[in-house]
Amino acid sequence: MSRPSASPLVERVDTETAHRYEILVDGKRAGLTEYRDRGAQRVFYHTEVDAAFAGQGLAAQLVHGALVDVRAPGKRIVPVCPYVAMFPRCPAVAHGGTGLTRSGRSSNNHSPSGR
Repeated sequence: MSRPSASPLVERVDTETAHRYEILVDGKRAGLTEYRDRGAQRVFYHTEVDAAFAGQGLAAQLVHGALVDVRAPGKRIVPVCPYVAMFPRCPAVAHGGTGLTRSGRSSNNHSPSGR
């Protein structure tokens, strides 16, 4: 397992062939979460972290950074990826009372279990 010497950095990559957020550790891509935009919705469909970086909480940092970035301009988050779908809601993501839901509908409930 690799240990980072610098703080991980989350950045968005938008090209003709790639739409994803990446988490970089010491300048190397350690993980990514891929998405497609559908109008005002950003649909997250895949997340992965390289095995060399497993167990460091990088997936959570990656998804949190991505979701905060999506909420800033008011896009709706549609988590098709199972990891993103189970990601705990946080106040930064749920700004304005709209949290994550599997269907992309708004929710005022901030508990991970939906209760």
